[in-house]
Amino acid sequence: VESPAKFSADATLQAKFTKKYFEYKFLDRENNIIKLETVPYGSPIVYPENLSDIVTDEYTYTFVGWDNDAEVVLKNEVFNAVFSQTENQYTYTFLNEDGSVISTETLPYGSPIVYPGALTKESTAEFDYVFKGWDHNDQTLQKNVTFRPVFEAVKRQYTYSFIVDGETVKSETVDYGTMPVAPSAPEKEGYQFIGWDKEITKVVANVEYTAVYEEVVEDITSLEGLKVSILGDSISTFYAEGS
Repeated sequence: VESPAKFSADATLQAKFTKKYFEYKFLDRENNIIKLETVPYGSPIVYPENLSDIVTDEYTYTFVGWDNDAEVVLKNEVFNAVFSQTENQYTYTFLNEDGSVISTETLPYGSPIVYPGALTKESTAEFDYVFKGWDHNDQTLQKNVTFRPVFEAVKRQYTYSFIVDGETVKSETVDYGTMPVAPSAPEKEGYQFIGWDKEITKVVANVEYTAVYEEVVEDITSLEGLKVSILGDSISTFYAEGS
């Protein structure tokens, strides 16, 4: 304060005032400044718009207001955003290969995932199917997730056999779709091999092929070198011994 001046006569003094300024600011959840104003004492405080929700994997934070309800500036003011916290929930689902639901659960973030038992898949003529697991291996729930089974196709095997007079002369177990290899034409005295009892085709099931024969009949159409008897009525009959 300045010392009053000394006057030698009457004087009129006029007081001078300087208005004080104060600062107010709004901070978000991470203490970042949303709004900062420096205004004269007594100025109305202008609030910013409501803040948006903040979503993390685990929680959703919903804006509920400010920790200060001042309406005019009387001093430096700080307004901190206030949020409510809600634990996020997610759904996991296990499906059959045909898309039907085995099980489904909706639980909080981080909950353990409970896996169903091993699945089976019906075999076809060509393949057996081996269950290998699931297309995801998550152990805890961190997002919405759908699990689908994974199967390995294993080629089925079948046996083909070639039978001659009730005896198996060749037998082989092969993959589905393999073409059988027939043995050499089997010989049989007095008979001629004419083939197998069915057409040889790719293996699609267990199959037996049985040899088919026909009896060999001696050709007597040629009489060269043979004795021939002529048989007829009692007058024309001629018989040569050994004919």
